[in-house]
Order: sequence, then structure tokens, then C-alpha cells
Amino acid sequence: MKVLVKNIRWDINEKDNEVVRKAMELHERKAKEMFEQGAADEERLIAELIKNDELEAPEDYDREYDDFEKYFDRAAVLGEVIETNLGLPSSAVIDVPEEYTNDDILHALKVKYSATPVLDAIQHDKARGNEVAKQEIIDAVDNIVKSDDFKSYLDLAENFKNYSTKNKLLVFAKNPNATMVKGMHTWWNDYGRSVNKGATAIWIYTPSLKTFNGEKDIQKFIDFAKESRRNTYIPERISEEKEAECVARLKAGEKLQFAAGFSIAPVFDVSDTHGKDFDYQKKDTVLDNEQANRVLDKYCKELDIKPCNNTFDTLKAVADHLLHGEQVLVPTIMGSAEQLSAAKRDIENGAVAYIVGRQLGLDATNHSLGSIAVALNDDAPGTRLTVFTKLYERIDKAAQYIEKCLDRHIEKSADKDEVDNDLDEIDR
Repeated sequence: MKVLVKNIRWDINEKDNEVVRKAMELHERKAKEMFEQGAADEERLIAELIKNDELEAPEDYDREYDDFEKYFDRAAVLGEVIETNLGLPSSAVIDVPEEYTNDDILHALKVKYSATPVLDAIQHDKARGNEVAKQEIIDAVDNIVKSDDFKSYLDLAENFKNYSTKNKLLVFAKNPNATMVKGMHTWWNDYGRSVNKGATAIWIYTPSLKTFNGEKDIQKFIDFAKESRRNTYIPERISEEKEAECVARLKAGEKLQFAAGFSIAPVFDVSDTHGKDFDYQKKDTVLDNEQANRVLDKYCKELDIKPCNNTFDTLKAVADHLLHGEQVLVPTIMGSAEQLSAAKRDIENGAVAYIVGRQLGLDATNHSLGSIAVALNDDAPGTRLTVFTKLYERIDKAAQYIEKCLDRHIEKSADKDEVDNDLDEIDR
């Protein structure tokens, strides 16, 4: 059976292998060229800074090119060197057994090219990759339900607010503790970090972009826009109004890009990388209980509901009011009100309170969400993913809505505190 394998990288540690030995030599030569150029540019920059009185002495500058060995370790040129000079490809079509595994593919590549692929960076043919991803999503939901541990998923999901539910589940399936994921090249190009050898890739859906460049591509864009209104496989529906606007921009010579579909691509968590340090932790609003209750009281007054004695109970009451009240206050965000089972209603209210409480910086260790296992117990296994997705997306949207409303009250409180402080200064 022939299989398309993409994103292959190669092991450089087998020093007795002639191909690898040549790769190391080429890698070192290329790295030295880059290092010397970088060091020269850095010297010119230091001289310019001193000339402009922006730097007192050369030793005050934090040099990036002061240690070649350190630079060589992170020089991201090996893939280019091997692919362009030694004929070891980044993708290949190979024969493997009918019921193939990753080990079969690794072995077949090693036999064919006399080098060892690494980093679990194997992407099967597109159809197979999609099937694997779909099954991983289903398995992730089943595992969340079986373990009755919805909190762990919510903790991860909060780090990936802009990701689809499917991608959140794919990340959760491979690394429940992930905090930030990027592709290998993005880690290097944008963050100066390399993926650790042996790191396990997380395969997620990424948009396949279609580019339209200036006036020559206007007809192609018009055909694409019409297709987007006919077929659901194109992620973004381009309305006739937007089509006219984009045609005008293309006539003006602009380059436009649109998502034409989705493909499976490998990403890696920050914990599986090394290199330049950077602050990637999410910044929450941190309030003490008294401050949180003061802000919540104001929001409850706005909603005309009575606060509870416990902060999380108040948040649950707010969630219930928005999601399950007689009149859904934000229908464009939540959708129409539904008659849910008590268990589903409980998990929605508890999860919203948990997310918002965490965002406010409150200790949610002992907060009970309700049982996701009980909530989905009555749903047929074949519909569990659909029900879970709908349930979580309602929770996520409600939490985001409440956070925005509370932020508004927090900003008002901050403004009032500043005015009070100014008045105190005047009195003194």
C-alpha cells in the first residue's frame, strides 16, 4: 500500500552514516556563515547605538552572536541543507503494509534513504489523516465523559480561546497540559525556539489559504465567492456585498487571502521546545473575594437578580439567568432557549461559573461543576460528540459574554478609585 508522508525530518546523530556526516559538515558551514554575518551586523548596530548615545559601552549590549556553539545548536538550517544538498526529501510516497503503523513508516523511510526520521512528524495521506483526527476527537470526548473530568478540558480550552472546539479536543487528546502550540517553523521564525528531538506532534486542523493577487485574479475570485455561497466545505461564506468590496480592492492591486478548506498539520507545545525565553502565560484579571463580590453585585443589579452568599453560586445564578431564564437576554450569542435536562443545565451553569471565576483569579479548587458523565448519559454514543460540542460552545460563549460585562464594571470601578485617590490628594 502506498502512503504519502509529509513533514519528514532526519536524525543527525548517526555519525557513521555517510549521508549524515555530510549533512553535519554542510550544516556547520552554513551555520558559521550565518553566525559571522549576524555577528558583523551586531557590531555595526552596537557602533550605531553608541554613536547616538543610546548605549554607553559595547559590553552593555546583550549579544546574540557571542557563542558559536550555542548558535550552532539552534541554527535552523539542517532541514534546508539536507533537502537541497543531499536529496533527502521532506515528503515521500512509500510502500508500507496494509495495516500500517508509524513504526512501519519509520522503518520504510530508513531503509529507502539510509537515515532516520524523527519528531513523529508524519502526515499520512489527507483522507487518512482526516479519519484519524475525527476518531481522536470522538475518543477525547469519550475519555472526558468516562473520567468525568470536565475541569481539565476547561483548563486547557481557556488557553486556546481562538481555537475551534475540534482543535481544542485534538490538543487535549495528545497533551492535556498544553498551554501554547505552534508549528515547527513558526516556533523558530517568530520565537527563536527549536522543537526538542523526540517531541510528539499534535495534529490539528489548519486553514488552507487561497490567494488572489490583483486585477488578474478577479474572475478567479468571483468564481470562488460564488462557490462559497453554494458549498459548506469553504469555511467562510462570501456575501455578494463582500464580493463587490473585494473586487474593488483587487482592482486597486491588493492581494487577498481566504480560507478555502482545512488540512491536518503538526504543531508542538511550548514545553516541547527550547531557545529564547518569552512570557507566554495568560494574564487573568486578579481580584480578591471582596472585590469580585462588589463587581458581581453591580452586575446582578443590572440583571435584576439577587446575589448569593457564595461567589461561585452568584456566578452560577448569573449563568442560569442568561442561558436558561424565561427570556434569554442575549439570543444572538446564546441561541434560542432550550429545555435541557437538569444535569445539562447544572453542568452549563457550573462550567460558566468555573471559567469566569478562574478569569477573575478566584480559587476554584473546590468548586463543583456538576457531572459531565451524568449530563451526557442519556445521549446515544453516536451523538455524544455533537451534544458535547453544542454544550461546550454555549458554555464558552456565555463565559466570554459575562467576562466582557464584568470587565466593563471593573473598569468603572478603577476609574472611580482613581477619582477618589485624586480627591484624597487634594484634601491632603
